[in-house]
Amino acid sequence: MRRLFLALVLATGLVGCNPATPVVVAPAPMLSVNAGWHTNLAATTCGDWAHSMTQTQRVTAAGSLVAIFRSMEVSDASAGTEFAPIFATEIGAACTKYYADAPTTGVIAGATMAYMDDLSLHPAHH
Repeated sequence: MRRLFLALVLATGLVGCNPATPVVVAPAPMLSVNAGWHTNLAATTCGDWAHSMTQTQRVTAAGSLVAIFRSMEVSDASAGTEFAPIFATEIGAACTKYYADAPTTGVIAGATMAYMDDLSLHPAHH
């Protein structure tokens, strides 16, 4: 799971690096949303999040993403699905705040920024 997080961070461009240096990124896994959304979340853009997904699809996707982020941080953390509605809103806000000029940026980038910005989403460390 930590490798997935690193791949997601690299894919979002959050790691400072020389732009001339190529970055190899492993593809993100298929994230099943199960709410009728037809696209892998790894291929879903911030524009899709804001304009094409329903609120139910966004909340379901946010629940999947917050569970992944929390388990990467603390392996035995609860899924945190109770945070899904607020996290869905925060993902949209992060997409707007950080990627307004690039609506084709992947929603996982917005989710990563939203998760990093909101410490209340993080599990307690033992």
